[in-house]
Amino acid sequence: THTLAILCGLNAGIIAFLYLRDLPGVGYTIAWGRGFTAAVLVNFAIFAAIAIPLGEAMHFIRWAPSLAKLNSLPLSAFGILFFTAWPEEFLFRGLLQNLLSKSLKSDRSGWILASALFGLSHIVHGFPNWRYVLLAAIAGLFYGRAWSKTGSLTAACLVHALVDTVWHTLFL
Repeated sequence: THTLAILCGLNAGIIAFLYLRDLPGVGYTIAWGRGFTAAVLVNFAIFAAIAIPLGEAMHFIRWAPSLAKLNSLPLSAFGILFFTAWPEEFLFRGLLQNLLSKSLKSDRSGWILASALFGLSHIVHGFPNWRYVLLAAIAGLFYGRAWSKTGSLTAACLVHALVDTVWHTLFL
């Protein structure tokens, strides 16, 4: 039921903001344009360089790869991409960062505020989990940066899916 609720909410958001409200700039395309590869790889690499040492120092993550996790990698990566990254990026980048940037008349302010709200949305995982909030907010900066650089949710979703997949596969 959780997966169906996510899909229902995503579909309602798509219909409301793309077709009824006609919100420009959401980036709801499945495309691969110029600079997408660099946007995905650079944002993932910089985030990993920050989050891994910080996460280990805060005792939020610890290195713990396992064969069982590696065996389930294709299925878990698919699930993370379509049932976590895509809906969250549609909401936080395509809608929230987009609307905040336009409302505040500042791409930077919209980006930072959407990233902070993304971080705060993760507080419920072990409430209050401030370590998760901090790391999610930092991640949100890089997801938002990928979205801004490409104008497409695809890049943000791939960075998000890479982060979550690496975390779930190689860390506890």
